[in-house]
Amino acid sequence: MKTKTLAQLRREKRLTQREFAKAVRLHPSTVAMYETGKRTPPLKTAIKIARFFGVPVEAIYFGDDARTTRALQPMGQKKQQNKQFSKQKNRFNLGEITFHRLLSYHNTTNTR
Repeated sequence: MKTKTLAQLRREKRLTQREFAKAVRLHPSTVAMYETGKRTPPLKTAIKIARFFGVPVEAIYFGDDARTTRALQPMGQKKQQNKQFSKQKNRFNLGEITFHRLLSYHNTTNTR
């Protein structure tokens, strides 16, 4: 995560790594690796963590980065912004955009 790290979310709930790991059924060393950035959680685990903290799944991977927000916008809004964005130096990674679209689809089809 970029803006608010997994460790910060955990500390806000006043949990140790061990307590958090037990709550989401992970090994404490796995939680430590996620917090230090040595490993990235698979989507299924990220969903479980996001639900635990009450944050969007994208936040587990990217924080509330502006790119995340843009990638999840409806297609009509994207077309207008694509022209502006293509002029900028920073370009989106195609895999990142595809991930966000799949995640958006997953979130809309699995709401309870």
